[in-house]
Amino acid sequence: IAAFRNELLNSGITPTAIGENPDSSLTKQRDEELLAEAEKIIRARGGYPVFFSATDSWGWELCTALTNCGFRVREDFGILTYGGYELAFTASPKLSCAVIDAEQIGRLAAEAIMAENAAAKGVYFTDYKIVLNETL
Repeated sequence: IAAFRNELLNSGITPTAIGENPDSSLTKQRDEELLAEAEKIIRARGGYPVFFSATDSWGWELCTALTNCGFRVREDFGILTYGGYELAFTASPKLSCAVIDAEQIGRLAAEAIMAENAAAKGVYFTDYKIVLNETL
């Protein structure tokens, strides 16, 4: 999430235009609070907020809840999720998402597990691409 925030800032988006909620506990009560906050953001900004979700499933849930409140995806708000798993492409609307290279990350993970020296183990990064579907 920090990498996306930095890319937004580097592209000229002001810090006040980026809403963040670092609390990742997703209890039912917390879900309702986050949905209420998203609705408040759309009404207050009058612009086109784009919500970033750390999972496809939460992004789809947010999109569904906001459209049930009468907001229009791509007109009143946008959603970008992280993952790009099956749900992103089978949901309606199809989710725009950051998709990791699963084959590359799997290969790196296997290599790290099989490495016999500790120097080969550590933090690994993989490529990702942004897939623009029906929520941006």
